[in-house]
Amino acid sequence: MSSVKIIQKHSRNRHRERHRGEYEIINEILKTVSSFHISSNPNRNKCKSIDIVYGCCLTWHQFQVYRNHLLGLNLLGSMKIDGNLFYEITEKGLEYLRLFSKLQAEMEPITDLPSTRPE
Repeated sequence: MSSVKIIQKHSRNRHRERHRGEYEIINEILKTVSSFHISSNPNRNKCKSIDIVYGCCLTWHQFQVYRNHLLGLNLLGSMKIDGNLFYEITEKGLEYLRLFSKLQAEMEPITDLPSTRPE
């Protein structure tokens, strides 16, 4: 599949999806990075910036803001290899994923919101 079709596919899907909150975006970033961390391919177990941007449907600016925040909280670690910057999830980041998953499992989706329109 060409990169243009992939981008079009992602942009079409984003318009149908509800807006994500900050914690959901953080969760997606950490899940994306952790999927590279457990990769069976030893040559590809580090995550690049572009993997996060495309994997989480982020703009470059959004990526930079969240990356800096996650690095500052020690949820992600970074390293430079052969001039390229890579990211790894930390133990603290893995704990965040466990807790977030547990919270999601406990929460039930709200399906019947009361109408806020005056009748």
